[in-house]
Amino acid sequence: MLTHIAMQVEDQQKCIDFYKTYCNMKVVHDRTDNDNRIVWIAEPGREKEFIFVIMPKGKPLNQREN
Repeated sequence: MLTHIAMQVEDQQKCIDFYKTYCNMKVVHDRTDNDNRIVWIAEPGREKEFIFVIMPKGKPLNQREN
């Protein structure tokens, strides 16, 4: 069973704001490890079923290595 998906994003706060605004999701866990903020976001009431893990340092598609 799929319970989470991790996304490495270029602008973490914009990503969090998008899911909160347009998908009615909420932050259920927020921590910093080695200067990297790790955020879990989920639909209200489904926090134990499925979460998105949003991590920093993602690159735009046109800047990724093959």
